Amino acid sequence: MTHSLTEVPPSAGKAVNVFGEVSVTDDPLAEIPNMSSKLISQPQGINVQPSLQQPALLITLSLAFITKEFNSSSLAYIGRNTYLENVSELPVIGGSSAFRFARGYALAKTNSFNTSSGNAVAEYNVYVMHYQFSLTVFKW
Repeated sequence: MTHSLTEVPPSAGKAVNVFGEVSVTDDPLAEIPNMSSKLISQPQGINVQPSLQQPALLITLSLAFITKEFNSSSLAYIGRNTYLENVSELPVIGGSSAFRFARGYALAKTNSFNTSSGNAVAEYNVYVMHYQFSLTVFKW
C-alpha cells in the first residue's frame, strides 16, 4: 500500500518537524505512488513529533477502505515512525468490518520527504491476520 502523508503547513518562520508539533492526516491512499492510480483508502489520523533527539512521528492512523471488496472496512495503527530511516515498523492494532480482530504490522518506508513543506510520500507494506467467522452473542 502507498500512503501520501500531507502535514498541516507550519506557521511562518517556524521550522518543520519541531518537538511537540501536531498535525492531522486526511489523505488519499493509492495502490502505487501515483495519484492517477486506483485509490483504495482515505487514511485519517493524528501525528505528533515526540522526540527531541531524532525526527520521528507518533502516529495514530485509521485506513478507511473505499474499494468494492473492503468498502466500509478499516485498519487501525498506532506507533512510532522514524521516517528518515530506511524502514519503520508500525503495529496494526485492530480493524472493523472485514478486518475485525485484525492484528499485524506495517513496514513504512519514506519514498520522498520535502523538508520545507513537511510533505512526504510513504510506502506501507501491511501484513495482517484477521478472522472470517461470525460471533454469536448469548443473552441469558
